[in-house]
Amino acid sequence: MAVVPRNFRLLEELERGEKGFGDGTVSYGMQDGDDLLMKNWTGTIIGPPGTAHENRIYTLRIRCGDGYPDQAPEVWFRSKVNMSCIDPKTGKVEPRLFPVLGNWKRESTLETVLSELRREMVRPGRACMVVLHNRLIIRACMRNRDATLLPPSLTCALLVRHRALTGSYSSLPRGQNFREA
Repeated sequence: MAVVPRNFRLLEELERGEKGFGDGTVSYGMQDGDDLLMKNWTGTIIGPPGTAHENRIYTLRIRCGDGYPDQAPEVWFRSKVNMSCIDPKTGKVEPRLFPVLGNWKRESTLETVLSELRREMVRPGRACMVVLHNRLIIRACMRNRDATLLPPSLTCALLVRHRALTGSYSSLPRGQNFREA
């Protein structure tokens, strides 16, 4: 099988990104149309419904190095996002924590990366607890590594306050929207 050169592969991806694909919840394109080496890209992910990311639009910066598509692109969130595979200081998607980049295959595409990041946002096991605290809605996502992002004292205080208000530690149904009365 013939190996498609880097620029031809990127031209194919650009064409697909410009035409649109799927249900429109992820998109990508060139950051600068004058970038002849096609290294710098921009991406967009619309947060999936029923998650902490619902109704949010996330923008990403993607860099396809000289080794692309044999080497994975580098990906950064420009928007603030709370996900276990993202470095909270830099917004960089960590390849060791995100299998699509960590186990990169030549067949993978920018579309694959964006779609899998969106899928990561709805991955089973990402239980969200919503707490009503002094008439403000606080949503704390608890999943292995995510729980460490909340200071233990805050997590404990939220649970105690929730128990005092409701009489239980149970969380509200996942995906249910609540508005202040």
